[in-house]
Amino acid sequence: MKKTYFCVASNYSQAREQQVRSGDLARALLASIAIPGALRPVVHDGDLLCDGGTFNNFPVDVMRDMRGVETVINVDLGARTRVGWSSTKYPAPGRCCATGSGRATSGATACPR
Repeated sequence: MKKTYFCVASNYSQAREQQVRSGDLARALLASIAIPGALRPVVHDGDLLCDGGTFNNFPVDVMRDMRGVETVINVDLGARTRVGWSSTKYPAPGRCCATGSGRATSGATACPR
């Protein structure tokens, strides 16, 4: 079964962000997580690809620019602001939940009852 996918990697040969949308999924994912100095870069179409975070650490903009994507759910694990946890911030199981900007700093907001 074919599935559509893409990942963001840093193209060190051309000094730019690159979206990988075709080819072997495993190699594409390896390229997008190849942290410089820790994991080997992946050769893709003759270019060296490494972790996408080098050029775009939070590629939500890439998802928003995709045709047909309406909602992007994201978590910024690198957020510097600590967000307290409270059970009143989250809906009961089976209820809807929406987030502000989607960043960890915004917390979560339950839908009105």
